[in-house]
Amino acid sequence: MALSSAARRILSPLQWLRHRPRRRPRRAAGSASAATSAATQGLIFPGADLCRQALAAEELGGGEIAIDRWDWRTTAAFLAYGCLVQGPLLHAWGALARSGVPGRAAAAVARKVLLGQLLFAPASLALFFGSTSALQGRTAREGAREIVDKVPQSWMVRETLRITMILYLIFSRSTFSILRLLPSCGLLYR
Repeated sequence: MALSSAARRILSPLQWLRHRPRRRPRRAAGSASAATSAATQGLIFPGADLCRQALAAEELGGGEIAIDRWDWRTTAAFLAYGCLVQGPLLHAWGALARSGVPGRAAAAVARKVLLGQLLFAPASLALFFGSTSALQGRTAREGAREIVDKVPQSWMVRETLRITMILYLIFSRSTFSILRLLPSCGLLYR
């Protein structure tokens, strides 16, 4: 049975859908599942707290901390914060940034980084300091005071470290580019 040209125009998209190859949907580069983000942050936050406790004990001259002297309640609070707040928050921000500024070109990545540092970083720091203040049993007024005192300072330290890292990467890449031009080093860095 031959189809009319109008019927073929109507059915042609449906034929394509029926015969298209079945592929597993690809995840965008750099995106992780919410569970992966939660697990990663759930390792980073308590690990950082344990390092903080060890450094504090060393500064006080106590040397190593015995296992029964660790503040496990604080470490558990950091674990909960990393898994339940920071991990899903980072996942949501990443999805929002990818949909708001599509693309992987240098300009798009620069816009995503700029938006992240100007919008997400201060909000994330405020949430962190407010949450830890609440977990320590402080009042809302004390928590707000802590946010006002600590967020700008922490954000500036974080940005200074990030700029230093970016400059290091720029100069280390240029060093490798220069070494490629030299005949004796060209084989090593290709």
